[in-house]
Amino acid sequence: MKQTKKLNTYHLWKNRISYGVSDFACNLVWNVLTLYMMFFYTDVAGIASAAIGTMIMVTRIFDSFADMFTGVIIDKTHSRWGKSLPYIFFGAFPLAAFGILLFCVPNISMTGKLIYAYVTYLGISICYGLVNIPISSILPNLTKDPVERTNMSTVRMVFSFLGATFVSVATLPLVKLF
Repeated sequence: MKQTKKLNTYHLWKNRISYGVSDFACNLVWNVLTLYMMFFYTDVAGIASAAIGTMIMVTRIFDSFADMFTGVIIDKTHSRWGKSLPYIFFGAFPLAAFGILLFCVPNISMTGKLIYAYVTYLGISICYGLVNIPISSILPNLTKDPVERTNMSTVRMVFSFLGATFVSVATLPLVKLF
């Protein structure tokens, strides 16, 4: 009896931490965007701050519709992996690619740099939604117990905070190192 309770506790925490790590990873991407992208585009790539501010506003508006569309697509998906997992797995690759491309602005005209910024920022925003929305939507399939859902969401938010903190603390030292 005692061994079974230990295994159940282990299984619960394994699931909680696995679910939480997903948001840790997403926050590594998202917080780099929110904390350092504006600085990179203005001070490193040399694009005017007003142009970047406009780009962020325009892409956020477009992305809000893309996120709703992502939710609809997830609801209509029926695969052997379920509704959400295909988007999490296959969305991770383009998310990583856009994460790299976002900070590799080619040495082209200012208009070309701005177009490049629009394409890469919109691409990473859509890919982020394609991965993060299914992470949220998968929770009801992980457990039917409302208390455990709350526990899993709490662990996810703790890992989200840890990811954001890691980016805040580690990004500038890593930039200096490389």
